[in-house]
Amino acid sequence: MTESVVPGLRTAERLIADLRAEIARADNKAAVLVAGLGVTVGALTGALSATEWRPWRLSVAAGVAWWFGCVAWGAALGLLLLAVVPRYERGPWSVERGLTYFRDIQCAVVCGQLEAALHRTERDPLPGLLSLLDELSVIAMTKHRCVRWGLGCFAVGAVAFPVMLLIE
Repeated sequence: MTESVVPGLRTAERLIADLRAEIARADNKAAVLVAGLGVTVGALTGALSATEWRPWRLSVAAGVAWWFGCVAWGAALGLLLLAVVPRYERGPWSVERGLTYFRDIQCAVVCGQLEAALHRTERDPLPGLLSLLDELSVIAMTKHRCVRWGLGCFAVGAVAFPVMLLIE
C-alpha cells in the first residue's frame, strides 16, 4: 500500500520519530543528573573526610537531616539510573503486528517467520506502527517520570545537607 492509501501512516512515522528523540533527551537528562550527583557526592565526601567529622556525632535533629539527605540522594540515583535502563514492554510478538524494531526481528527469526513478517509489514505497516507508538509513549512517560522524581530527590538532598550544617 502506498502512503496515500494508508491514512495516518505519515503522522505515525512522525510521532515515532518525535518519541524516539524525546526518549533520547530523557536519557541525556538522566545521564547529566547522574554525573552531577556523582560530583556533588564526591565533593561532599571529600570535604567531610578531610576533617574529623562523623555522622554519629551529630545531634538528633542534624542526624535526621543527614540521613534524610542520604536517603534522598540514594533514591535520586536509583530513579535516574532507572530512567536510562532500556525498556521492552511489548507483549508477545505476532506476524500480524509486523516488524517495527530489533526485538520484533529477533522474535520473527526465532519463530521462523521473518520473511512472512517482512511481507506483512511491507503490505500494511500501520498496525506495527500503532503498536510501536503505544510502546514508545509509555517508555517516554516512564523515563520522564523517573527523571522528574530523581531531580526532586536530588533537590531534597541538596537542601537537607546545608540544613544539617545549620542545625549542627
